[in-house]
Amino acid sequence: MGPSLLCRAEKSAPPLENSAAAPNPLKELKQRQIISPDAEDYTEEDLQTLVRMKKAEALGAIDFLTRKLKNIQAFTVQKRGDLNSPIELNKAGFEKYLFFLSQKAIGYFALRHVEAKEVFNLTDMRDRKIFDKNGLLTLPGENLFNNILEKKHVQWKLNGKTMANYRIKKEASPKSP
Repeated sequence: MGPSLLCRAEKSAPPLENSAAAPNPLKELKQRQIISPDAEDYTEEDLQTLVRMKKAEALGAIDFLTRKLKNIQAFTVQKRGDLNSPIELNKAGFEKYLFFLSQKAIGYFALRHVEAKEVFNLTDMRDRKIFDKNGLLTLPGENLFNNILEKKHVQWKLNGKTMANYRIKKEASPKSP
């Protein structure tokens, strides 16, 4: 595959399932527009979205969106009055990033002879769907595709058949006497 569209950080981020959010993330959840500004609590799903957003940023989501859209102001947040603070994704920015990343993943699998309608049948090796019904990467799908982008050996299944981004050695059949 040609050069990656993502500019990845030097260190790989940990798998999303193992990441932990800040002890009291209410302020950040509001700032990033994951929850409404007047919300007093949040859900586990809100926290998971925040963790996914941070991983996406570590993998170069801001640069990726900038190349795709040129103007990303509506998709990012920055602390008011602090021009030195990092630019971060808001919820709309993460959703836009996930859409573009999902399109890139669909293109990747198409190059591996997976028809567009068949992407909904792709699973990871633990039989978890790679794409949701809307064609967006699921959490396991996002992890799997990020590993592909990082040029790690990855396997997945299509209708139960194992596929990979590397050549799988076939087991030698036993010789008969």
